[in-house]
Amino acid sequence: MDNDDLRRGMPTNHIKYGEAMALLAGDTLLNYAFENIANAKAEPKLIVEMLKIISSASGANGMIGGQVVDIQGAKTYEELITMHKMKTGELISVSAKVGAIASGADSPQFEKITAYAENLGLAFQIRDDLLDVEGDEEALGKPIGSDEVSGKCTFVNFLGIDGAKLALNEYTTRAKQSLEIFGDKAEFLLDLADYLLKRQK
Repeated sequence: MDNDDLRRGMPTNHIKYGEAMALLAGDTLLNYAFENIANAKAEPKLIVEMLKIISSASGANGMIGGQVVDIQGAKTYEELITMHKMKTGELISVSAKVGAIASGADSPQFEKITAYAENLGLAFQIRDDLLDVEGDEEALGKPIGSDEVSGKCTFVNFLGIDGAKLALNEYTTRAKQSLEIFGDKAEFLLDLADYLLKRQK
């Protein structure tokens, strides 16, 4: 829907296969998620809980709703935050929540994992917005400046480059602080946050 011709140096689905096939591929992948969870070797109660989380995250109150806001255009900074919490934030959060449930996390652990994922989602999007302004096209595999050309509202628009970098560090720090209760068990997730902070693509 952002209409870029390239992603990671390769033609996007709607360019290579046509818009209809790209839409059908997205529909298929979404349904495949439900199919995989429904067939999981887990307690029925856990499967139902996971299905609730994914259906909510992908629907009108999650990624689809966020995409609607994106198409219409965020008008304020608050709308921008809400939009990305519903889009990138939900995509990351739902993965963390389902993983936490599958691992038997208790309520405090679940809340901390959720907080980590929500902050990481915003940090990821801020880094994305910064890369669109000052990234390397060869590393990104797509043209930079596409957000400005399409007139999209971004964190850079609202905060400037320096302000966006400060926000990126703040959300990354919040994400990492959420994991303190896990001690050394959180090493991978902490490294992931650091990697996304500095990613070049």
